[in-house]
Amino acid sequence: PVVPTGPALADLVAAHYEAMLSFYGEEIGLRVARKHLGWYLDRDGDLRLRPEIMQSESSRTVLRLIRSAFATPATGRVAA
Repeated sequence: PVVPTGPALADLVAAHYEAMLSFYGEEIGLRVARKHLGWYLDRDGDLRLRPEIMQSESSRTVLRLIRSAFATPATGRVAA
């Protein structure tokens, strides 16, 4: 299978995140999603955005940050 990168990966991560919010509800979904978002970020995201993504209490903010974190394939990544 082809592993998505850049905007296609952002779409996949955002869809997964929204599905978790829908399944668990926003309050629990925000917390449950963090481990998955961490895995995605470790694999191919902008690690500079990791702290804000992982600590945000706003699903809108997280979705915006997901788009930014996966906008381009990770190159020259910076550890958190």
